[in-house]
Amino acid sequence: MNEKIMPTTCFFICAVLEVILRFLFPIVIINSPLLYIGILMIIFGAWINIWTDNLFKRNKTSVKPYEESEVLIISGPFTFTRNPMYLGMFVFLLGISLLTGAVSTILLVIAFFIIINIWYIPPEEKMLEEKFGSEYLEFKSKVRKWI
Repeated sequence: MNEKIMPTTCFFICAVLEVILRFLFPIVIINSPLLYIGILMIIFGAWINIWTDNLFKRNKTSVKPYEESEVLIISGPFTFTRNPMYLGMFVFLLGISLLTGAVSTILLVIAFFIIINIWYIPPEEKMLEEKFGSEYLEFKSKVRKWI
């Protein structure tokens, strides 16, 4: 994992590039009312992130992927995904892609998904496994990585 580049930075870069791509390559394939599903996805993605961030704050543990967690959180959105913040960011980016309607923007959603799966999740899971052992392995066996 690259400790210098936070996942949120990757997310914001992808979001900005989605908007830029919409205007550089304006091949629109999605029209209303499907565009409005994008708005709902953006709201849902933001809500998952806010909910999860609040859980981290209440449990006084770091949200940063390269810092050791003090608490294994298995409630809230963690009951249906091991990576609710990444899921929220992914859904948000997918929402932007739908809202813009441009086919070119989906490439950034795919890139974000690949980067998170390769660069961030494996080291995080390794750290959690080392810190929480069987408790984390049991959680991991019950809850999917994404959904």
